[in-house]
Amino acid sequence: MLFVTFIVPFFVNHVLALEAPIPGYKVQEMTWKVDPFNNGTIVEITGTVQDVIAELYKINPQYLEHHFMVDDDSDKLTITHKQDNHVICNPRPGHWVHARYYPIQDGISYLRQIGGRPELSAGPGTCSRVSCSWKSAIWWCNDDDKPMSLDSFGDIADCAQEIVDICHKRDQWEFYVVGQNFNDGNWNCIVRGANC
Repeated sequence: MLFVTFIVPFFVNHVLALEAPIPGYKVQEMTWKVDPFNNGTIVEITGTVQDVIAELYKINPQYLEHHFMVDDDSDKLTITHKQDNHVICNPRPGHWVHARYYPIQDGISYLRQIGGRPELSAGPGTCSRVSCSWKSAIWWCNDDDKPMSLDSFGDIADCAQEIVDICHKRDQWEFYVVGQNFNDGNWNCIVRGANC
């Protein structure tokens, strides 16, 4: 099996100024292990799911045609398996900016479709921004004192979807969402506004 590592230049420059989603938490860059040619050649790409998709398009545009077919119902995704979580809408009033609904739904859709297993170093309070577009981010945080991995990025998508389902609001122009979802597996996800 061949391993190749790519670091998305924009993300590397951007992460230096990246603030943790909660004061006092640590930020870890997410490294994704993907097989762009479905031939066993594993490529590591560091960044958000949007960075991964952009890099995969450069490496092999046909990969995206087969793996990222987002249908018109992407904003109506359902949770694939219900987890015993605890959702708090707007847990830091006045401190967290709302995320835009549709970019978060796109991020959730991308997370469901990307392969691999997410991994985070030991916490508590270690977070990785796994999706960020149009000033709207999804974070995954490890609350355990040992490293953590999940079965798939779909687990993070499910976590974020619960926040969207419970916490979305609408002003006169658009839907917004902000919240945090605590999982009994000692991890949480955050949906909030961001600089991206």
